[in-house]
Amino acid sequence: MTDWDARFRRTLQDVLATGQEMCVRSSLSIGSDKAAREVLNYSLDVPDPTDRLLFHPRCRLDVVKAVGRFAWMMAANDRVADVAWYDRGAHKFSDDGWTVPGSSDGARLLNPRPGLNQIERVIELLRREPDSRRAVAVVYQPEDAGRVSRDVPCTIGMAYNLRGEGLHASTIMRSSNAFRILPYDLFLFSLLAEVVAAELGVPLAGYHQFAVSLHVYVPDVDAATDVVTSDPPATRWSMPAMPPGSVFEQLRALIRVEQELRHPDVTVDVAAVPRLEQRFEQELVPYWQDFGRVLLLHALRRRAPAHPDRLAAEEALIGALGPAFGALLRPDFAQLPA
Repeated sequence: MTDWDARFRRTLQDVLATGQEMCVRSSLSIGSDKAAREVLNYSLDVPDPTDRLLFHPRCRLDVVKAVGRFAWMMAANDRVADVAWYDRGAHKFSDDGWTVPGSSDGARLLNPRPGLNQIERVIELLRREPDSRRAVAVVYQPEDAGRVSRDVPCTIGMAYNLRGEGLHASTIMRSSNAFRILPYDLFLFSLLAEVVAAELGVPLAGYHQFAVSLHVYVPDVDAATDVVTSDPPATRWSMPAMPPGSVFEQLRALIRVEQELRHPDVTVDVAAVPRLEQRFEQELVPYWQDFGRVLLLHALRRRAPAHPDRLAAEEALIGALGPAFGALLRPDFAQLPA
């Protein structure tokens, strides 16, 4: 089975070797006036969807940004300030300085209008009709067609099929930045697929992603070439399987924690770490505790940067993580035993 690091390197190689030069002109798009190499209608499969983390030193996944974006997505949030807590570049996608109008996938999937949760409907449909071909959730909306904005959704939608040994998930993208964004999209949408599978009580048997436009911007070509031509990481880990049952209840608890960690009236310093860790242990199963610790680690860095004991507290939090997240947060991960 090909691991995700190897599959990612092959994807970059395909774009670099066969991509055609193109440039979007005179647009509000973040990619406007940037030359790129592009492949149209590109498909990739990840046979083991828990293998969603990149460990290559040149493009190692920023697990804080990935986990923060996942919590933001599952909260059905579209506030730019909230996602910018983890990704400062998010502000450039906002038209009004308050919201992210297009790439707020969670808001569009989980709360496009009051009372409508597409993911819950998909799960209900598959419980009722396991063989259904209608378990589809959409991000791109009719009003997005031709809409003038800095941020039109890159994601078109998702489809879920129960077949044979488990759930097969497919995500369709209209546009995908292969070098900088693809690793985060795959993390988010394969996790979302695993949420659906865990709620259904079946394994996530496979994950497939299709991009109408897969591209590497010219300023990233040298770095992408370095990833393709250099040796793969000697050591890497997959995430554990998501535990089935009460997944949405666990996610609601995680979202409450995430919101409190950002709230200016909540004290997050070294002294607060034991209390918050105890809360994780009371409200979250071990799988989701790791997500909470990653969020707490970031809040500690943001809220208590000058505390003399902060580094020791960080090391303790990282040490309590499972090997996958822990390795990504350690500078010496390449030397760690498998």
